[in-house]
Amino acid sequence: MNKIITLCLLIICVIVTGCGNAAGSGSLNNTPVIYNVTPNDSSSIANSVDSNGNVTVTLTGTNFGSRNENSRVYYNGYTNESSTTPQRTALSFVNGGTWTENQVSVILYKHTREDFPYGTFSIVANGHESPATAKYNFGGGNLKNASVSDVSPKTIYEYDNSSKNIVITGTGFGKDSKPLELFDMSNPSNYITVNPYIWTDTNITFTFPTTDKFSNSTNIGIKDTQNGYILGNSNLSQFRYEVFNPTISSISPSYAYPGQSVTIYSYNGGFGSERPSYVYLNINNNPVSNITSWNNSSITFVIPEYNSFEAGPATINLQMNNKTITNGNVLFTLVPHITNVTVYKDSGLLSSTYTYTVTGYCLAPNTSLFIDNTLSSDISMKSSSASTLIFSSSKDLAGRNLYMTTNNSTITSNYYILPSASN
Repeated sequence: MNKIITLCLLIICVIVTGCGNAAGSGSLNNTPVIYNVTPNDSSSIANSVDSNGNVTVTLTGTNFGSRNENSRVYYNGYTNESSTTPQRTALSFVNGGTWTENQVSVILYKHTREDFPYGTFSIVANGHESPATAKYNFGGGNLKNASVSDVSPKTIYEYDNSSKNIVITGTGFGKDSKPLELFDMSNPSNYITVNPYIWTDTNITFTFPTTDKFSNSTNIGIKDTQNGYILGNSNLSQFRYEVFNPTISSISPSYAYPGQSVTIYSYNGGFGSERPSYVYLNINNNPVSNITSWNNSSITFVIPEYNSFEAGPATINLQMNNKTITNGNVLFTLVPHITNVTVYKDSGLLSSTYTYTVTGYCLAPNTSLFIDNTLSSDISMKSSSASTLIFSSSKDLAGRNLYMTTNNSTITSNYYILPSASN
């Protein structure tokens, strides 16, 4: 009898234990597991964005069961790639989505992607939650979280008549074109809006329009008009806009002769940080080719050695891409410069005559000739031109200083020591 009771108890124990193990195994086997997430890279995510900025995400795995009121898909979102505290969001199936034993599709809304571009997924099914997936970047199409590698060209010119195409390269721009705001980085309230004509996940191209919005040269930033973020949240998202709006504010020196260097200054800038491809500079309609220095506020050049240059006030004229400026009321004077003097002695019976030939630049008109510090009455002018003066004297003037003035007696030429006659 005891043996029968013992055997019955043993059988009951085995049955109970077996059922317990079966129940435990069933519980473990019903835990959902996500094997794959699509889309899962920036390019495929960008190409999956619908017209509203939403993305349909498909989770593939096992033990998802049938969807009921307790079934959930969670997106564990992070504000950036390095953040460690997720925002747990239950994704909705109201406007779409499917659920089967091995595959669940659900909508990740635009605002969730933009607020939390990085995230993992997990599924609650059969009373259990799956392990979280790897962290993915679903911020594609959110320009704040895009990555900008280059903006080209770095500088455009207001006076350049060619097409001003700006190309932005990077990743994560999304596939849907949207307006961009171009703003003055020193005055963000001053901006214009452009509509790119090329938009891919890696390339945005637009044409900078003709505008008077930016009256001075400035650094132009690029913003997403939808949320006001700087594109890619990056200092790379800018370019330089150079405005041609100079005036000749001063000239140094204010008087000079051919062969000298002269600098014109623009207090408000506008010459451009780089010399444009087309520049025409002239003095009294005589071209200047030797430009030795150029920056946004000053240009330095050498006055050409033209024999036709005359002494007196001169006009500097600068033409750049159909725009012209002159020195206007800023006085600039060309002054005489003596380069050589020769003497011929003609001896007569009673006296000798000395003939002096002076060569140089800007020797006429409206000039006066001095021997030492005297407007000499000992000489007689024979002829004069801008490059040559000839005068005679009954005296040998060798060793004395010759110099000239223009209308303004304080502006003098160089002093030249008169030579002895060579014959």
